[in-house]
Amino acid sequence: PVFVFSGMDNRLIQEQCIEQGADRFIGKPFDPELVLDTISQFLTSQREQSEPISEAPEIFQEPENTQKDASSISTVSGSILLAEDDELLADIIVHRLSREGLKVEHVRTGEAAISALQKNQYCLIILDVKMPIFDGFEVLHRVRNNPNFQNIPVIMLTAMGSEKDIVRGYDLG
Repeated sequence: PVFVFSGMDNRLIQEQCIEQGADRFIGKPFDPELVLDTISQFLTSQREQSEPISEAPEIFQEPENTQKDASSISTVSGSILLAEDDELLADIIVHRLSREGLKVEHVRTGEAAISALQKNQYCLIILDVKMPIFDGFEVLHRVRNNPNFQNIPVIMLTAMGSEKDIVRGYDLG
């Protein structure tokens, strides 16, 4: 699933995003309630179509020839990873999703997002594009190119709305 949050909120851009495979389009500035409703509707439909979110599939497997203590990997089934450096926006998202009974882990950098993915299991990733160290595009690239993570749904959250940025996000998965 792909949700597009864009500052370019016009009908043509919306139609192009949907034609290219986006599931939802939300124009900025956006209402946090609308973001919550969109995510809640998605998660509700996922629960109805498959197993409960608290029973997310096992997506982390140790690479062959790697000796690692299994107790060092913490699995947090059904959690959402939020990578957002804007504290106010992150607080709003975490608060609203937590109020719905969802577990949200918030990190502030792309590097921290990659680190969290290596330690925990998530059912959804929400990425800001402009973050310190690794931007959201780099994190998305790494997620989509790692067989352990590539099936996790990703929502890109950004004020960037140029066609080039939108296409880049779609191209990265």
